[in-house]
Amino acid sequence: MNAVGFDLGSSSLKIVEDAKSGKDSRILKAIEFSHPFGTMLPQDSASMGQLAAMVKQTLVEKKIPTDNIRAALPESLISTKIISTPMLSDAELASAIDWLAEQNIAIPLEELSIEYEVLYRPDANKHGENMRVMLIGVPKKLIQNYMSFFAHLEVEPVVMETQVISILRSIMVPEMPTTLVVHMGANNTDFFIVHNGELVFVYSFPNGGRLLTRAVERGLNLDSPQAEEYKKTYGVDPTQLEGKMVGILQPVMQLFVGEMQKAMQFFTSQFGTLSVKRILLSGGGAHLPGILQYFTTQLNVETVIAHPFLRFQTDTKVQLPLDREASFIVACGLAMREA
Repeated sequence: MNAVGFDLGSSSLKIVEDAKSGKDSRILKAIEFSHPFGTMLPQDSASMGQLAAMVKQTLVEKKIPTDNIRAALPESLISTKIISTPMLSDAELASAIDWLAEQNIAIPLEELSIEYEVLYRPDANKHGENMRVMLIGVPKKLIQNYMSFFAHLEVEPVVMETQVISILRSIMVPEMPTTLVVHMGANNTDFFIVHNGELVFVYSFPNGGRLLTRAVERGLNLDSPQAEEYKKTYGVDPTQLEGKMVGILQPVMQLFVGEMQKAMQFFTSQFGTLSVKRILLSGGGAHLPGILQYFTTQLNVETVIAHPFLRFQTDTKVQLPLDREASFIVACGLAMREA
């Protein structure tokens, strides 16, 4: 049964269809469908129905199977915490999880669906060392909204997981250096750090590519569609337009630089002399011209772009959107997930 990664963002839907054969994965389709609503799920029922109708038409036209759809929940609307706690058995942790959620998540417990995973449990001989747990609080209302949307589609997803988990599945490789992942969406940017194969930091910044677009609108006196095209075409490449775009976007880009610096400083404060060795960009913003050079220069850390399609076998007959590859990282991670 083919697996379908379904990543509904605030500006577009990314879909990856994966033909699984044992442990092998092969992309059959990778498509992106832009929508005009500016949010993952519109709040009013009329717009929700309109979006669902547009998506349903796309699924039919592109012949996407709907019996094994895996969906992602946006990190900006949930709460993911990496917490340190004294050594607990599985039973003790299960008993304590509600208390831990109340202490670490600023949403009433009765409004949350709680998931957790032990990231690190020290050996018995390491007395006094704490264990680390990933705690995920998903508002029940968010789950209800997503299920309502899928009901409009007449589709039942087989699983829903957070974007961070999907991205981790797409990027994790043996001997991965300590990496700050920066997932740049339209409205939000997610930062997380992976060290020794373990997630150690998660943070969602409530700004994304649209903030850059608005800066171009003001700087060049353009309407939003024109500004978006200028941003995508020239980005922060200093060789374009005599560097004018860099000057316009510089104040906003420095906001992202500041958040990245804070994330890396936090990691060093928690792990002594260790430091982030690499920055990995994903999401639509990763394709902004000149952005790799910009962050490398500003932060003095190697900066690379994600290539999630490399985790799959490729078929020369399948035309993949390589110019937008980093946008598909969540959908790829969902498609890769075991049943």
